[in-house]
Amino acid sequence: MKKITDIWIFCQPMQLLLHYRLPFFYIIRCNTIYKESFMADKTQERMDAIIEIDKGKENLGMVSLHQTRELLMDAGAVLLDVRPPAKVNGENAQEAGIANAYYVPYTEFAGYLDELPAEHSNPIVVACVKGWFANRVMGYLEMMGYENVYVLDTNIEELIEVHHAHADK
Repeated sequence: MKKITDIWIFCQPMQLLLHYRLPFFYIIRCNTIYKESFMADKTQERMDAIIEIDKGKENLGMVSLHQTRELLMDAGAVLLDVRPPAKVNGENAQEAGIANAYYVPYTEFAGYLDELPAEHSNPIVVACVKGWFANRVMGYLEMMGYENVYVLDTNIEELIEVHHAHADK
């Protein structure tokens, strides 16, 4: 009778689990199926929750210039100007002196995560020129657990102009 011996070797760089079952040899991708299934389920759950939150928002979270000003002045919302540097004509929202405004270029968003509110229920308005970058950042913020995220439905330069017009009075 042959003696069967099990030998398990974990190869870190490739995350492979080598299984020697003498006289046979197996290669098993370490927990790949379980990890991918688990992550897909969690991602799907999170996306479903985010979509339900957005459905409860008027216009799915798109806010007008007037609504943005109300969120900033009355609710203490944070404004994120996410235009890439090449898209900024003149000054960004932070330079314009808008309260709670931060210039967080989309291309460098990951480097500014410490600027975000610690409380995930605080309102955040994300703005850019056409909404493309702002909508992406809105998705990132919602995946990170922020619940009250909105996108300005117009060019942020209009918000800066309105701010200057009211600040001069």
